[in-house]
Amino acid sequence: SLTYMESGIRQLLAISIALGWVLIDWANGRHIRAIIGIGVAALMHNSAVVLLVLPILFWHNRPMYIVEWKPKKAIILVGLALAAAAVINFVDLTRIIQLLPATLEYRILSYYTENNQISLLAVANGTLFFAVVLGLGFRARKWMSDREKLLFNLCMVGFAIYLVFMSFDLIASRLNVYFRIVE
Repeated sequence: SLTYMESGIRQLLAISIALGWVLIDWANGRHIRAIIGIGVAALMHNSAVVLLVLPILFWHNRPMYIVEWKPKKAIILVGLALAAAAVINFVDLTRIIQLLPATLEYRILSYYTENNQISLLAVANGTLFFAVVLGLGFRARKWMSDREKLLFNLCMVGFAIYLVFMSFDLIASRLNVYFRIVE
């Protein structure tokens, strides 16, 4: 049981770095410092690598909370997340995983073969929460403060990451925890 507690503490440190360093530096336009913070957080716990999604999605020299989710853009991004989720969860990717370097292949293949199951209750719960947040967010987007836009964007990204990895409960929970905090 100490292994799980130690892993939880390391992940908590990585989450603290993400909230106290990465998000603040990114919001203030210090992108390089934020990326260094992602590297430091990833040294604490591998799951912090998911934070690399933020620079990919929000790089355009603007604070990430300025991204406006218009209905067309949201539908396209949700469609892409659903397509990725369908491929990862319902297509046998064993041969592709075997092309990776040996240590990475072993780790990913063990998650892929041992943990491949979908909890319909968890997906229904997440989808219901997502639908409520999405509906309220679109309805109130004209009146949202910058901080509320940031939380809304993080919630959308977190749900997409959860959808992609939903059949691998350990991976989905570890990656989604960085975004679940805002919920």
